[in-house]
Amino acid sequence: MIAAAVIASVVSVTRYAGITIIGTGGILLLLNMNLPLRRKLQYILLYSAISPLLLIINLARNYTVSGTVSGKRERSLTTVYENLHNVGSVLYDWLPFLNGHYNGAGWLVIFLILILAFVCIKQFLKYHCLITYENMSAVFSLLYILFMVVTASITRFETLTSRFLSPVIIPLILWGTNWIVSSQKRISQTQRKWLVALGAIFFLSFQYGQLAADYETWDGVKDAGIPGYTEDQWKYSETVLFIQKDSIPFQKGYTIYSDANDAIYFFTRRQGNFLPHKESYSQLMQFLNDRHCYVVWFNDGEDPDLVGLDYITKIKKMKLLKQFSDGAIYVYDSKSVIGR
Repeated sequence: MIAAAVIASVVSVTRYAGITIIGTGGILLLLNMNLPLRRKLQYILLYSAISPLLLIINLARNYTVSGTVSGKRERSLTTVYENLHNVGSVLYDWLPFLNGHYNGAGWLVIFLILILAFVCIKQFLKYHCLITYENMSAVFSLLYILFMVVTASITRFETLTSRFLSPVIIPLILWGTNWIVSSQKRISQTQRKWLVALGAIFFLSFQYGQLAADYETWDGVKDAGIPGYTEDQWKYSETVLFIQKDSIPFQKGYTIYSDANDAIYFFTRRQGNFLPHKESYSQLMQFLNDRHCYVVWFNDGEDPDLVGLDYITKIKKMKLLKQFSDGAIYVYDSKSVIGR
């Protein structure tokens, strides 16, 4: 129990979505009616004390350092059904021959959620616990899908993709194929051969789809590089090459803002800030009242959630210091703008 709680604790600070592991363990303990009550309470108390510990420490430190528990979070712009559809689109991409065909993807996920819930309830009513690997996979899959849909409907982040949903693929396969083992005991030798052949065809089709996706990825990165700041468009950016050479000596005491502040740090190791969010009054006022600052603007880094060039030049009234084909550098050095 201690080992399981420690693993759940580590997972939850590796990715915040790992909180679903903590939740899965808690549900399995609560619904295990075959444990003696005293032992069950001991396990629940032990698990509850250890599993969220690292997450609590991490969130407390975040709040101490930045004033937020998990960074600035904008309100979601996508509805619950849109996020269900995005999850279903990922499932379609995983399955053979369905890649790119997303009709009814949202209804597929709703149906999957209902089936998972039905299986969990049925197994609990029958066995008074959910301690088999298949049932644990069903509980985790249900919680994880619900967690991703709900969080994406409350806070804003990039569209739900395979990167977000990859933790659920193996549990879903384990849960969705466990019937094969039990069914082999009830069918004839000939039917078993057909079952094996069908499974082999599905497996090869799945692998073909994965290889096709891998080839498409390789075709896209073999010349330009892996997407991100190691990609050629960033490595050989005119703006990046300029600031790497320190062509403009950024003066001490000047704050550096950028729409891609992580790119600034990645290429120059200079500390800075992101441009303020449009919906954050405190960030906007901090930016407006900053008497000595630079803005390094990247055309490829433009974020609709952050203030844009119009705000920088017309509201903040910053001076253009250097123009590039893919960006620009602005400077501001004046008296406080409080009361503007």
